Amino acid sequence: MHLIRTNLSLSSIRKGFRAVLKFIYKIIDFLNLQLPLLVALIGVVLYFTGTFEKVPTVLLIFYVVMCASIVFSIVATVRHLLGFDKKSRQKEKKEQQEKIANENANVQDATDGGEGSSAFAQESAPVEQLRVDSVGAEIIPENVSVPAPSQVPVYFTVKQNPNYVMAEFSDRFELYLKTKKGLQKVRVDYKNKI
Repeated sequence: MHLIRTNLSLSSIRKGFRAVLKFIYKIIDFLNLQLPLLVALIGVVLYFTGTFEKVPTVLLIFYVVMCASIVFSIVATVRHLLGFDKKSRQKEKKEQQEKIANENANVQDATDGGEGSSAFAQESAPVEQLRVDSVGAEIIPENVSVPAPSQVPVYFTVKQNPNYVMAEFSDRFELYLKTKKGLQKVRVDYKNKI
């Protein structure tokens, strides 16, 4: 019985220690403190080896590098908070894609009587840049398989620029630009009825 209590207390101590380390890591990652901590560790090693006392220029160089790493961390953190870094853009792109998929699923459920299948799953291939024929109407390249027309739009991302989304309806194509506020309609191209 005593061994069981000891194991439980040790595992809870390990879990608590692991949680504290994860919390510290998240703070270090959020504030981009990896480089200043590395420079500080190098400074501790140089201090205990006596290099700062023997060569004063090393101390000056250390201070300059430490200040530069702190400035870098501050700039990187501000960029992250303002959403200018790659992680924020990827997260925003993923949220936008989920929003489009959810909107499309809602429309599909309403028109199909609640089948639950998303028109997003019908996507067959990314649409390449549209060509213009002699009349000025845009046509889809031959190498793109187009699903059967329906009243529910099928969404495609444009291969050359993932910031554009193409919606195909039974009678038209709509081009949208992904923005921070959502999708912004760029243009509508009607299909030729032959």
